[in-house]
Amino acid sequence: MVPNDHLRKAWYKRVKTYFDDPARKVRRQTARANRAKKIAPRPIEGPLRPVVHCPTARYNRRIRLGRGFTREELVAAGFDPSRAPFMGIAVDHFRTHSTDSLKQVNVDRLTAYKNKMVRVHTKTEKLPEGVAQPSLFALNAPEKQVQWRVIKAEETKTNLFKAKRDAHKAWRASIKAKEEAKRKK
Repeated sequence: MVPNDHLRKAWYKRVKTYFDDPARKVRRQTARANRAKKIAPRPIEGPLRPVVHCPTARYNRRIRLGRGFTREELVAAGFDPSRAPFMGIAVDHFRTHSTDSLKQVNVDRLTAYKNKMVRVHTKTEKLPEGVAQPSLFALNAPEKQVQWRVIKAEETKTNLFKAKRDAHKAWRASIKAKEEAKRKK
């Protein structure tokens, strides 16, 4: 028996490295961009959520975003509670109100959302008044105005590679000459 042994001979097998962090960053970025394209024109942050007080006496002075709006808040703002999740609004069936002031804040939040909301129909026949056309959200790639430089006749006659190679050789020769001069000193 070895007293107070510190024989950690296989530690190197359990070392976790993070050399792929830059690549992981790019993967996350592209995944976010793809998700934004997939769910456009809906917001990428997810559904609209209410303002609530944190639970317990220690934190109840703080305000944060909650799980979802109550039925009373949705009805007061003029939303159908069963259709609200399809309009990008989170619904919580279990939350209750302790104060009317916070309820009014959430109703105002919902009405502001309702005023900004744009309904998009997939079928273009017989659109009701105030409903946007689907073509409004078609994103076209911006056209780039490119001015190509015209190559002159003198430029076609010169061999750029040869000129660059000769310049590099001359530069290397000057460096070698300087090194030789240093060695002779």
